[in-house]
Amino acid sequence: MMLLSLRPVLFLFIVLTIPVSFASVDRLSYLSQVLTELDIPHEKNAKSIKDAFQVFRRKPGVERWQVKDIDVAKEKREKILGLLTGAGFVNELKPSSKNFDYIFVMGASTQRLKRRLDMLESLVKTGLDFNELVVLACQRPLDTNLDNIPLVQKVFAKKKNIPLDKAPVPNTETEAGVMLVAASNLPVENKKVTVIDSRRVLHDIEWYRPNSQITISDWLKTAPKPGKVLMISDQPHANYQLSVAQSVLPPKFDAEVAAMAVSNNLKLITTLDAVALWFANAPEFQ
Repeated sequence: MMLLSLRPVLFLFIVLTIPVSFASVDRLSYLSQVLTELDIPHEKNAKSIKDAFQVFRRKPGVERWQVKDIDVAKEKREKILGLLTGAGFVNELKPSSKNFDYIFVMGASTQRLKRRLDMLESLVKTGLDFNELVVLACQRPLDTNLDNIPLVQKVFAKKKNIPLDKAPVPNTETEAGVMLVAASNLPVENKKVTVIDSRRVLHDIEWYRPNSQITISDWLKTAPKPGKVLMISDQPHANYQLSVAQSVLPPKFDAEVAAMAVSNNLKLITTLDAVALWFANAPEFQ
């Protein structure tokens, strides 16, 4: 792990509150109905629903943007999205309070990372305060088909008041995160800002990017004091990332998540995969 510290600023967006437990009877009922709509055999109990959802899990080494969407009629898709909304995997999520010890901005593609920073700035404008900003990024090489590298350069050049052709070119998710934080307008001059740069891992003949569990674990190696954590994410990934944090962070840390609602053009399979990941990581289902 490489650790980067800086003193920068952030942008604008929105969020809602996440219930304490996602294992409620109603939530499982919604997810059972999703499986029924998709003709996935299962019994109406937590273990069976969890196991049935694993059919939507991505294979190791396959990224979300590489997975083909499932083919369902428009009416059925809308019904499934309604059920997933009821289960809490589509709707916007807001923080429960205004004061946190740590803000986790979860790493992502460059444009999604910028939206998360924008959202955090919006929350700060409405009174949110924190002691330390932590960007949980990694050494994933940027992909020109996935990442909007020119966007990073554009906002950075504007903030620094330099010609666009003088802006550095980010090569990794971490480098993009550093530039986006530096280009933002968050009032962090007197706050600690940490960027985690988790290393990739070589499995057989392929490099695998670190996941949320690894980036949070790497942050814990910096020996932070226990405190209240707000994770900044977006749907449908918020529940999964919160469950990972709850399983990795020591008991004295208190974590919750704020997230933007699912975008209109998001593939349905992405949300189903996120539900499967939540089931696989939520402490109450282990």
